[in-house]
Amino acid sequence: MNCPAPFISPRETTAPIELKAATAGGAEKRVAQLIAQQAALRPNALALSMGTRHVTYAQLETGAAQLANHLRSLGVGPESLVGLCLERSPEFVVAALAIMQCGAAYLPLDPAHPVERLRFILADAGAAYLVTAGKLADKFDDLDLQVV
Repeated sequence: MNCPAPFISPRETTAPIELKAATAGGAEKRVAQLIAQQAALRPNALALSMGTRHVTYAQLETGAAQLANHLRSLGVGPESLVGLCLERSPEFVVAALAIMQCGAAYLPLDPAHPVERLRFILADAGAAYLVTAGKLADKFDDLDLQVV
């Protein structure tokens, strides 16, 4: 029996994943670059809306840049894995964007899951950093990772 061809090439299994989008003219840009471009062109335009909360591109870019600078000061960069345990909120989007601006990957964790499961996932994945809300931070303080 013949096995079907793999969906991805051997090179793709080891290549870093980068979120990119095609732009006019065929050039590719990273999502973080596209957000920064929109923040420069249309700072007061609505970037996201969640319920009654609204965030402009300027607010999104400023918040992400501040968090990205802090994460970089802790050593987050390319090849880093950052756990992201926040409710679905504008803060989640800001944190995900900040992690991408650092060139790192984020591991989304649902705060509704049992803490033991979240701790196992973080340890199993080898995450060195975790971005979470203050109320959850103490649940991870004995793990070998930097909690933000």
